[in-house]
Amino acid sequence: MLHDTFYYEPAEQLPVTSNDDWERQYWNAKFGCTPEHLRRAMAATGASPEEVCAYLQG
Repeated sequence: MLHDTFYYEPAEQLPVTSNDDWERQYWNAKFGCTPEHLRRAMAATGASPEEVCAYLQG
């Protein structure tokens, strides 16, 4: 049985998406940002993990 605290991680480097709760949790934790910051970064750069990361660090 899965618990609410079960942590999912993509098997490969995927585009940044926030369609599902686990995807939002994964990317927020990976980039160390809030959901709002992640939304802004995705709106500004697209879905490339490298570009989103650079935007959040800059």
